[in-house]
Amino acid sequence: MRVSQICEIFQSKERSRFLEAGQHLVRIAAGGLTIEEIGALAIAVAESGEKLNLPEDLSPFADVASTGGPGSLTTLLCPLLVASYGIGVPKLSAPGSIDGAIDTMSLIPGFKAQLSPEAFAAALRLAGIAHSEQTENFCPADKAVILIRRKVNMMANASLAAVSLIGKKLAIPRTRAVFDFRVGPTGNLGENAEKAIKGAVLFQRVAAKVGIPIAVTLTDNTSFPSSAVGRLESLHLVWQILNGEKLPVELDNAHLNACIEIAANACLLARPEVTLEDSKKRLCALLASGAVAHTFADHLVAQGAAVADMRSVMDQRAAQSLVIITSPGSGYWIPPALHEVKDWIKKAQSFVGGSADTTIDRDPQRQLGIRLLVSPGDKVTQGQPVMQVRCPAGSVIGFGFDVLKGWTSDRPPGVNRQIIQKIGG
Repeated sequence: MRVSQICEIFQSKERSRFLEAGQHLVRIAAGGLTIEEIGALAIAVAESGEKLNLPEDLSPFADVASTGGPGSLTTLLCPLLVASYGIGVPKLSAPGSIDGAIDTMSLIPGFKAQLSPEAFAAALRLAGIAHSEQTENFCPADKAVILIRRKVNMMANASLAAVSLIGKKLAIPRTRAVFDFRVGPTGNLGENAEKAIKGAVLFQRVAAKVGIPIAVTLTDNTSFPSSAVGRLESLHLVWQILNGEKLPVELDNAHLNACIEIAANACLLARPEVTLEDSKKRLCALLASGAVAHTFADHLVAQGAAVADMRSVMDQRAAQSLVIITSPGSGYWIPPALHEVKDWIKKAQSFVGGSADTTIDRDPQRQLGIRLLVSPGDKVTQGQPVMQVRCPAGSVIGFGFDVLKGWTSDRPPGVNRQIIQKIGG
């Protein structure tokens, strides 16, 4: 099957053939795709469902999407910041692994993660943001291809990532986007900066081909970007930020600043007449005033939930069992590698009553997560608490926690750089 035939199947909406076409696409992509082919496939993915032409009075539109990787809030917090700025955020997401923005929001009772075109437009009008996963209406071919990519370990293929991410933007015309490339072994696109830059250039060329203004931000996913790993922990950290709570781990303040900068770049794509510094200052003011928290509350209501439902999830988190991880020595604490933590969580999830397939388990009572109590590189003493594991009350994890202890050094390690580089925009 040729690329042109795959495009025809997607665009003709032959849903019964999407998996077959997706299998052929993944095989072809392993050998490489041209810019023209990637652009044509992105258009075909967008046209595999309905294209949502939103009313002009809701524009301009911008979003922050990512290539995947745990421990970051960019796809949860940045869209709320952009929406509070007065820019519409129409967001289509694929499910994640141990985190994932749409999976995380789905923990909130009543939150509708699959929206019809009419409900999507209504949510955007009410809250300034609408967030749905792929459905029969939105990019169904993307859902089929991602399923195959996960099975055959092709999530890191830059060409297929461009088809998926740019295709979802094309499904809602006039949407500009900042793509967060999370660089490191846990990221899906670019285990190092050199590979990530190549992927970013590819995205830029494809976006130019199909007429979408984009920017790419390379962020540091070689180590913990924030203190929270796991859906419930990420949601709790967002809740703390929105409510203006003091963040006890300095790493989270650095990550918040990175989120503000990435959101400001998205605002610039929609309103290029404003400077980056002015956008950052305004976003900080909106966050401090409670405007972003108000946007979040509207977002919940617009998609079937309420702030009371969010509070109930936070109560469930507070009732979870805690395992405290302590430092194995004295000195500068170095956490375990993020990919080891991700693997540990995926394995542990099967011991706590949840599904071993973390892409489908969205019950808040079955979530397992990790929270750092100190920043990587902080000076600690032997036996000092450095991390906590939260899991459902009464659950038993049938293997050890030693991998989570990390180690100490007599020399301070390098810190997470948060934003490595911005490309385009």
